Amino acid sequence: MKVINRWKSALLVVSLLIGFGVYLLLANGEICLDDPMILSTGLAFTALVVLTFFVIGLLWSPKSRLLKIAFCSAGTWAVLGASGLLISAFFVTLVGYCSMSFQQLFLALSFFFLTLMSGGIFLFLHIYNDCFENECRC
Repeated sequence: MKVINRWKSALLVVSLLIGFGVYLLLANGEICLDDPMILSTGLAFTALVVLTFFVIGLLWSPKSRLLKIAFCSAGTWAVLGASGLLISAFFVTLVGYCSMSFQQLFLALSFFFLTLMSGGIFLFLHIYNDCFENECRC
């Protein structure tokens, strides 16, 4: 499990770097979005699809020790990322054109949660497919 903790730490650092990098690019005007509502709607739709399929997959799959290990290790990161992505995308649309700095902050937060969600899904699948009943090679 030490390797998984390293992967989770690396995922958190990469997510923070991507979120901070997107914020810097938006705040300095390097990336200029004409209508950020389209982007936030797409991100919210992605989060809803991932949450829906994650819940359906967990409800229909046979409950096993491997599934518990995988979900407790990395699946919660994927669900946290998808939930945070949905909430931050909602705040992008809520803030609208009122405050550009808050909109940039919530867009950067959306990319942080998008990276966290994608990495959490990757780690979940990695743990679930690499661990066996008697030994765990992760």
